[in-house]
Amino acid sequence: MSGASDILSDAPSDGEISLLSDLANCSSSDTLGSMQVVLQENFRQLIKSELARQGISQAELARRMGIAPPVVNKYLMGKTCPGLDVVEKFLVALNLPLEIHADEKVSVH
Repeated sequence: MSGASDILSDAPSDGEISLLSDLANCSSSDTLGSMQVVLQENFRQLIKSELARQGISQAELARRMGIAPPVVNKYLMGKTCPGLDVVEKFLVALNLPLEIHADEKVSVH
């Protein structure tokens, strides 16, 4: 697993982000919490960019995910932190493959 400084200093490239297994924890009171906030922001930006690239509205994304549009908005605004099950729903709805590697890097192609 990368050290805290590695994760915080590395910006995602080509849709590559690192996720921690407890991404759903919104706490930012310590280093781990700070990393989670950075990862959550990277995830939100990735999803927003992909929505724009594919020309999909949040309402359509919500329909594909089987959840209400205000819930999608809460995730994308950072008001609710997604668990890995929700991250998977986002990626499936946007037809983005998910690869998890031994070094805990997650690639979205």
